[in-house]
Amino acid sequence: MLWMSGTDARCVFFNEPWLDFTGLSLSEQLEQDWVAGVHPEDRERCVNQYFVAFKSRENFTLEYWLMRKDGAYRWLLHNGVPRYGADGAFLGYIGTRVDFTDRKDAEEQLRAGTVAEMAAGSHIME
Repeated sequence: MLWMSGTDARCVFFNEPWLDFTGLSLSEQLEQDWVAGVHPEDRERCVNQYFVAFKSRENFTLEYWLMRKDGAYRWLLHNGVPRYGADGAFLGYIGTRVDFTDRKDAEEQLRAGTVAEMAAGSHIME
C-alpha cells in the first residue's frame, strides 16, 4: 500500500490497495487521513513518531494496529522517506504500508509453542 504526503505532513495520495484495505474513497481518505483508523492504544505513539521524523526529515518505520474495512484490526508495518524535488526542495514524504498480521501471528504461535515445549521439557528433567 502506497501513500504520499505534502509539506504540511497531511497525506495527498493513497493508492488503490490502501483504499481497498480501508474501504474508503480517495476523497474520504484524504479528509480522514491515515490516523483515524489507527488503534486508540497505538495512535498517540504513532502520530508522535511520525511528526518527529517529519520535522527532522528522517526515514521512519512504525508498527501498529489499523482497522481494516471489515472492522478487524491488522498489524501494519509503515515506512516513510522524505522526498525532494530536482531543485532540492522538500516535498513531503512517500512510503509504504504492509499488512504483516499473518507473520506476527505465526511468530506468536511459534513463541507459544517454544515456551510450551520448554515447560514440558522441564517436567521431564525433574
